[in-house]
Amino acid sequence: MRINNKEIKDAEISVVSQRKVQGLKGLKAIFTYEARIKKKGRTYKKQSEDLGFLQNWLLSQLEAA
Repeated sequence: MRINNKEIKDAEISVVSQRKVQGLKGLKAIFTYEARIKKKGRTYKKQSEDLGFLQNWLLSQLEAA
C-alpha cells in the first residue's frame, strides 16, 4: 500500500460496512473503513468513517515500529 509516496508493507484499508443516511439532497452513503497493519507478528486494527484518520494512523504505526 502507498500513502504519500511511502510504501507500507503488510498494510491494507478495506470497506467494512455501508449505510444510507437521509441528507438535505436525498440519501447519502456512509462507509465504515477498517485499517490493518501487521507488525512484529501481531495484527493491529482500527475502524473509522474517516479515511484520512486511518491513513494517518497507519503512518504513525509505521514510524513507531
